[in-house]
Amino acid sequence: MSKSNPRVLRVLLRGASLATATAAATAAALAACGTGGVATDPPMDELPDYIDCLADLSMTGSFVPPGEPPAPDAGCVAEGTWTVSVAVADAGTCSTVPVVSSYLFDVVRDGGGTLSATYAAQGDQHFAFSVSSNTGDCKADFQLAAADGLSLIILRPLETEGVISGSGSYEHYSESQNRE
Repeated sequence: MSKSNPRVLRVLLRGASLATATAAATAAALAACGTGGVATDPPMDELPDYIDCLADLSMTGSFVPPGEPPAPDAGCVAEGTWTVSVAVADAGTCSTVPVVSSYLFDVVRDGGGTLSATYAAQGDQHFAFSVSSNTGDCKADFQLAAADGLSLIILRPLETEGVISGSGSYEHYSESQNRE
């Protein structure tokens, strides 16, 4: 399993899209549930030259907290297992969109209150995440970057009473976004 590093995508990717840059900055800034904004993808006709293609993803799934489910008025309780089922909503400019049908993330909080997550990486991926509160529900941002720097999967699930919905994107780059 890969252990998350909130700064990994900030270091690995250069010149990322607005959504990617915002999500990476959010991942580095957030260590626990809090109020956060929602990043948006740039319009398809305004893609930077280095992005070969961009596809929209949709998601469903489930969230299972450890032990007893939290009370409805407990606010964002991110700790637990996030099972995120992904489908291609719109292939956009991509001829293929290499996402798997389901991703499993385990989020825990240590004794100091810091959230961390593990993810069973598909091959040699880099992983970053953040969780914020969205009026009591949990809004997550899971990012999976290919080790070669040529693609990025961004998953933005919203958890409401154990049910996951949301959207995301797949980006493929014309050249590696890894820093030298």
